[in-house]
Amino acid sequence: MIDETGFLKQGKASCGVARQYTGSADKITNCQIGVFASYVSRHGYAFIDRALYLPKNWTSDPARLAATYVPPKIGLATKPQLAAGKIARAIAAQVPFAWVAADDLYGVGDIERDLRRAGKGYVLGVSSALVRVMGQGATSRRFCPRNREDATTIRLAAPVGRCGN
Repeated sequence: MIDETGFLKQGKASCGVARQYTGSADKITNCQIGVFASYVSRHGYAFIDRALYLPKNWTSDPARLAATYVPPKIGLATKPQLAAGKIARAIAAQVPFAWVAADDLYGVGDIERDLRRAGKGYVLGVSSALVRVMGQGATSRRFCPRNREDATTIRLAAPVGRCGN
């Protein structure tokens, strides 16, 4: 599962801090954004990869990057590009997963192509409005394709609470 979260910040010296939208505050505010990959199964979930999203005003300022110890090879990458890198690393590491889920921020372009090539299933571009809580410790996402007979509900182990944006 791929998702991002925001970390609210007061100053501007912490790496990646900028005025940007975060679902954590449901507004544009001063924050850092992290993009995460989690392994989810019926037994629970665990973070397996993470990256700090660096806005353009950070990646275009080499002195600022150096002052916060960002490795020189790190450049501008969109959140979907960061997600695609996590998926590629999981495939290369032979993480045993059958499919990937991500909300509508990640779209279906390059990530969908890469998953198809790897023979992995996916549920991408899902609006957080389609998420409903189903009892203690689980969420259920109802995916409704154009053909109503093909609609399925997939239960994922996750904490009860707000999911996605």
